[in-house]
Amino acid sequence: MRLLGELNHANGFRIDERNERVHAATTRNPSNQIHQLYEPMEDEISLLDLAITLAKHKRLIIGMPIAVALIAGIVTLFIPNTYKATTKIFPIGGKNVSTEIYVSLLKSEPVADSLVKRFKLQTAYNRATPEDAREQLIDVTQIALDKKDGTIGVNVSDHSGKLAAAIANGYADQLRQISEQLPITEASTRRISLEKQQVRAQQELIDAETALADFKAQSGDVGVNGNIEAYVKSSMALKAQIAAKEVELAFLRNGDDTMKNASYVRLQQEVNSLWSELGKVEGGSLLTGNFTKPQLDYLRLVKEQSYAQTNAMELRKQVALARIEESNNAANFQILQKAAIPDRPSSPQRSKIILIAALASVFLAVLWAFITEALQHAKQDPESSKQFQLLQRYLKWN
Repeated sequence: MRLLGELNHANGFRIDERNERVHAATTRNPSNQIHQLYEPMEDEISLLDLAITLAKHKRLIIGMPIAVALIAGIVTLFIPNTYKATTKIFPIGGKNVSTEIYVSLLKSEPVADSLVKRFKLQTAYNRATPEDAREQLIDVTQIALDKKDGTIGVNVSDHSGKLAAAIANGYADQLRQISEQLPITEASTRRISLEKQQVRAQQELIDAETALADFKAQSGDVGVNGNIEAYVKSSMALKAQIAAKEVELAFLRNGDDTMKNASYVRLQQEVNSLWSELGKVEGGSLLTGNFTKPQLDYLRLVKEQSYAQTNAMELRKQVALARIEESNNAANFQILQKAAIPDRPSSPQRSKIILIAALASVFLAVLWAFITEALQHAKQDPESSKQFQLLQRYLKWN
């Protein structure tokens, strides 16, 4: 309550003084004295006042930016230069290959680990572990896809321009190497699966031939008719071909577009034809009559050997075709811009730093000049002086 009373008393004193001045002015010239009185009050700070304030503090306003600019220039001399090297990659791609796959591969840890090992970045970055060096490499590398032209930019920054260019080009080398190793296309996936099946089929053929040879060595001629043996081989060969073709059909199934796939339709017709031929062969079966146990064992081994032989042969053909398809649809890219050793550092931008520091100091110097001038005028004004004293009193804690 005491504070409010003192503030009201001070404000009342100022209002009474202003009213007396207005009354005196209107008494002398009622027509225009009020306008002349209030006009300077409404425009208390003129351009001339600003110019006077700036001129008064010209040494601070001019000297401070110069000093700050000199200090900033000296400081930037101790900041080591950083060079940026750029490699641009244009993904040609293949069937069902997305451009984002290349970006993901470039950002993958295996690529970074390979570069750390290749360029000995643990030593170059002075890091305790390869993982720390990898994190440092990720921090200084920018990999981005340009949506406009579809190119991938790889930017690497380092205090050594030569190392920055080498690492940027190393990313392209690692991308080519890892894209050849990973099955990033459907053709690659198919080829890898068929190669695994081929290995198993080849081992099954070796086992079947070994078992048949061992049986012949132990039992000799068991008296099986040659026509019967030929029939068994023909039947099992057809079954092996059907099995191999059906495996190939499984890769060609692609949802609603399956029946529109010409290769699928052609292969399905081949399978149907093989089934029809197998039906004819087995329809006139020669496996009638009584057979001894050695003869049945022999025919079983002949079946296994014939099936394994045909299956291995069919898989060899499919693997060869899959490799051709993979080559045609392989993921591919071109190097549009190979990283060169940069001549000029990308940072620090010394002139920019000095300019910003100088402009900031000019602003601070001008601000300080106006604040100082305002405080001086406030102390000279009796009314403001009372307000300052009141403010100082209530800022105290005791």
